[in-house]
Amino acid sequence: MVRRSQRSFHTLLALSLSPLVLLCCAGEPTQGGGSGGGGSPGTPTVELGAGRTSYEALPEQGATLEIVSGPQGGWHFEHTLLISGFDPEGAVVEYTVQDLSTGANIAFGAVYVLRRKGLVEAEGGQLLRVGDRTVLDIASPAEVEGRTLELRCVASRAGEPFAEDSVRFLATDEVDELE
Repeated sequence: MVRRSQRSFHTLLALSLSPLVLLCCAGEPTQGGGSGGGGSPGTPTVELGAGRTSYEALPEQGATLEIVSGPQGGWHFEHTLLISGFDPEGAVVEYTVQDLSTGANIAFGAVYVLRRKGLVEAEGGQLLRVGDRTVLDIASPAEVEGRTLELRCVASRAGEPFAEDSVRFLATDEVDELE
């Protein structure tokens, strides 16, 4: 028969060791390629792509993203995300855009909670998230046009990152949506 004091001791021991187990099992976030390729089965992977309604792989070098005029007068980039190797339900993805010449973050916070029903089946068992936008904190496209920027996506659960990808690209403004 287990006495109450023994049960309390075991509970206290288990609770005190839990952070150690999590710390020992935690690894570095997995880096995606930014241009497809995917991780091995079971390896959590996110891969940034261009496109609004479909995934368009971004090359390792020479990538471009168009600055898009938003419906409320702002500016944003449209991108997609390939997901593999983890259950997306409830995971959080956060996008940031950094100006590499200044080091400044030039986008408003873009944080999304993933829901399985909002994803599309893709090749090789991957899942596709389409229609994401990162809204820029700029007054005019001229502020970033022609600059090299970095789009980063970090996937996390309970505040712990487990997969990430980033791509460097040239910001372009070739389409005048306002004409």
